[in-house]
Amino acid sequence: MSNQKNNISKKIRQAIQLLISIAIDFAIIIVAFFITFYIHSNSVNEGFSHLETVAITVLIVCLFSVLVFYLLNFYNKLWRYAGIVELLQLGGSAAASTFIAIIVFNLTYALKQLPKYQLDLGQYLNYLLVLFAMICAYRFAFHFLISQYSASKGNNANNLGGRVMVVGAGSVGSAMISLMKNSDYVTGIPILVVDDNPAKLNSYINGVPVRGSTEQIPKLAEKYKIDKILFAIPSATQEQFKRITEYALQTTCKITSVPSLNEITQQGADIHSIKEIDFKDLLFRPQSNLYEEHLYEYINGSIVLVTGGGGSIGSELCRQIAPHKPSKIIIFDVYENNAFELLGELKPLYPNIIIELRIGSVRDIARLEEIFKEFKPDIVFHAAAHKHVPLMEASPKEAVKNNVLGTLNVAESARKFKTKKFVLLSTDKAVNPTNVMGATKRVAELIVQHISLCPSETCFAAVRFGNVLGSNGSVIPIFKKQIAAGGPVTVTHPDVTRFFMTIPEAAQLVIKAGALAKGGDIFVLDMGEPIKIAELAKNVIRLSGFLPDKDIKIEYIGLRPGEKLYEELYQGDENNERETTADKKIFVLKPVKLNEDIFWQRLDKLKNTCDASDNSMRRVLLQIVPGFKPEQGIEDEEEEL
Repeated sequence: MSNQKNNISKKIRQAIQLLISIAIDFAIIIVAFFITFYIHSNSVNEGFSHLETVAITVLIVCLFSVLVFYLLNFYNKLWRYAGIVELLQLGGSAAASTFIAIIVFNLTYALKQLPKYQLDLGQYLNYLLVLFAMICAYRFAFHFLISQYSASKGNNANNLGGRVMVVGAGSVGSAMISLMKNSDYVTGIPILVVDDNPAKLNSYINGVPVRGSTEQIPKLAEKYKIDKILFAIPSATQEQFKRITEYALQTTCKITSVPSLNEITQQGADIHSIKEIDFKDLLFRPQSNLYEEHLYEYINGSIVLVTGGGGSIGSELCRQIAPHKPSKIIIFDVYENNAFELLGELKPLYPNIIIELRIGSVRDIARLEEIFKEFKPDIVFHAAAHKHVPLMEASPKEAVKNNVLGTLNVAESARKFKTKKFVLLSTDKAVNPTNVMGATKRVAELIVQHISLCPSETCFAAVRFGNVLGSNGSVIPIFKKQIAAGGPVTVTHPDVTRFFMTIPEAAQLVIKAGALAKGGDIFVLDMGEPIKIAELAKNVIRLSGFLPDKDIKIEYIGLRPGEKLYEELYQGDENNERETTADKKIFVLKPVKLNEDIFWQRLDKLKNTCDASDNSMRRVLLQIVPGFKPEQGIEDEEEEL
């Protein structure tokens, strides 16, 4: 009922606004005719002698002219935001009104129903110019002054979305200002523009002044009480973006951006395309686009099995595999909810691909063999794993069962059923590990390298990741939740650093590794310099519109069990022996010299520790992974295996 009343009230307001606009246009046409008539009369008295003719004729012209305006949809336009197209339409409408006037005057003269009076061509031209000037003044100047006054005062800025600084005085910046105005400022009022082109200083972009350079962002944000900063330079290089972001992060403003040039070209831009800065941009390095169409050809027509397919990376793998026309995708996961949602997402998008979901654990060799026997996959991406370091320190047997024995089960099934490609997803925590999780992932890498030496039709490879931004349990989602709760944001140590990559980078690296693998390879992505987690936390707080340690406190809680200050990408001689692939961002580590008999013996020994103590398990892990430096004192363990 309330909505109906609101709709009725809205329609009444719209009707009143329409009547007012029509009345103003009537007045403009009358005044335009009066000015034209008065100027071209020989005297005031002569002008008044024709007043009856002019009055009746103008009334007819008004009616027809307003009808033309209405048919051209002029009364539904927001003229204070109009551009060259609308200006041409106004010119056309003035010309149409003039044409109507010519017809009406000549018709009344021809029929001799009114006193004789006729305007010449010059007078009609004057009428056209006067009318055009007046309707432009009404539709542009008046509304422009109102909007400028509102913007300069920031009237109701909080209710309308805040005061906005636009970074970039180019065509995209101008378009974004128009979009904000067209949306009645619901996303904010554009107060000023900054741009590094000195020629644009003190000019106006779509009515908004250019007040300074990007270097002045902090000072200008404070001076003009800015609430939001909008990046409108989609063509900016990563170096430019980093520099501008660092200035913006010195403010308390919320930071938003426009889509990339490619997205704007393909999808266009509207007010909904303005988005918050993607936290992946905090990597301050170009996101690697590892896509090469010819390297995805091996997926075409293949049956692809993704273990852990409902997880962050597993699901992204499925999304990136599907467009390349595999004959089947099998999502295999022990957790049903995320996997079920992924199935519901993919099936409508790819109706010509068979997408199956199977529930089961990689620990269960019998279940795995059922899956392999049913589908006979050509490609296996093994993403199923336990990954949380502190949790696996408390439950080391679960880490071994899932990460080691699960990998062994999937790899042996792939070899038994003659899978063509097997790619393991590993982690930089496998390098010189100080925790059980990292040690188990290193053993998984060694399984891949050892099994590749066995007679097989399967090509085995592994991919070593850094921390994956946005994945379940990663730092940024945790930080955002803590900020939403008012803080504190918890960081383990002020000096802790990590390598980071995005979920799409991770998925592309896995697929590309499958194409490049020759057997026993470990692939690593160049992820740039490691990032300080404390700085990352501060930037996430700033991007959320708060000041670190003022609005949102950062609390250092100490390293958790098994964690170290920094991670490494290579161990031993791997760094010296790494090779660059055709894609210079990807390195490949060749299999190290291995003693197969000793490895398999120790792996059998590790299986037996699943029924022994946690320390016994750590001792065997240490035998298999010489670089393993567990925090817990396993040297005091006296139990014999």
